[in-house]
Amino acid sequence: MLEQAILTGWFLPQSNPMEFYVLDVLNLVVDFGSPEQVTACAHRYIRHLPEEMQDTFRKEYEAYQRDGQAASTIAFRKLIPLMVERNISLPAVK
Repeated sequence: MLEQAILTGWFLPQSNPMEFYVLDVLNLVVDFGSPEQVTACAHRYIRHLPEEMQDTFRKEYEAYQRDGQAASTIAFRKLIPLMVERNISLPAVK
């Protein structure tokens, strides 16, 4: 079931990517999924963001790594520390 959720992206918000019910799915994947599934889920969410939000995410990810600076949105505040503590890199730039 987790694999299907990640592959289809059904958890991704359609109208507003900051409606972050994806956090619930990510928590589920973190609790029951493999490290590869956690990475795939995080990368899929990031790639789904509008390009300007992807840029913001990258800047905030780097700021968190550099000096622990908190992110600007609730979604990013949850996802960035999780990625850093699990050594999940940013997805490759398109």
